[in-house]
Amino acid sequence: SGSKNLFPLVTPSELMKKNQKIVVLSGMPKKKYIQCNEYGSYKKIITDEFGFNNLSKNLSFDILLAGDSFAHGVCVEQENETHNLLNDEGYNTYSIGYSGNGPLLTLASLIEVKNYIEFDKIVWLFFRNDFYDILWESKNINLKKYLKKDFEGIDYFKDLEKVTEYQKNYIINNLPKKKGFNFQESFFQLKFLNDYLNKILRKYKNKKNMVGNEEIIEKVFNTFDYKFKNNRKIVIYLPNQSCFMKDKVKCDDEVQFFKTISEETDIEFFDFREMFVDKNYKSFFGLGLGRTHYSNVGYKNLSNYILRIIE
Repeated sequence: SGSKNLFPLVTPSELMKKNQKIVVLSGMPKKKYIQCNEYGSYKKIITDEFGFNNLSKNLSFDILLAGDSFAHGVCVEQENETHNLLNDEGYNTYSIGYSGNGPLLTLASLIEVKNYIEFDKIVWLFFRNDFYDILWESKNINLKKYLKKDFEGIDYFKDLEKVTEYQKNYIINNLPKKKGFNFQESFFQLKFLNDYLNKILRKYKNKKNMVGNEEIIEKVFNTFDYKFKNNRKIVIYLPNQSCFMKDKVKCDDEVQFFKTISEETDIEFFDFREMFVDKNYKSFFGLGLGRTHYSNVGYKNLSNYILRIIE
């Protein structure tokens, strides 16, 4: 079967957590991945030459989209991914988003990719759990270097062969060894979704670390501001369902924190909750469930929101 050439999505954050020595900012280039399954069917993507989820062969763009799974376009059909919706509206858009990316992985990806593609505006999608992703990221020696204003990066995209080989071996060695096992099923449904969801839920129990995190996140955005002086910089806060229920006040605080940063930098900050007004918020999420990514409706509203900001 063709599944030999089909890889389960293993994220840069998973690889870097397992091995402190390596830097991974994207998937393997020009490979077919199964990205995820929230609706009962597997979504396949083919990565571009940099290992990202784009169909475009351009090297010059209106918009660079950055962030985690929401910028990666997880779980919806390719034509409903945010960057492809923006492409349809005539804004050449390139996504460097990757599931599981926190603020430092995103910053590193931005710094590395700017040597290879040109772009005008940067739209950074900041999902709430990024406040917690920064915990492990800020302990990673290689990622911490990107906070230094004079650090120009490691030219990550110059030669992806070694890191591709590493990823391939990691996947092969971590596939279930049991015979007669459909690796796609076991690997995704069990591993990816459950790990991912548990990770998000666990993060929210970790509230006491918030204060130190905000300091590092502020540093991330100060460096972002400094490194991309000539680009229009837009950061959009993405709510989860708790923002409309028990965490409303907490989400207000998170947004307030960003507003403070935007007052001291050239970063423009927006709150995607504005689009949920008068709408049933559940329709923005996959199957209306509390622990899924956005639905087609959610992504469509997100791309409309971006259009409204940039036009």
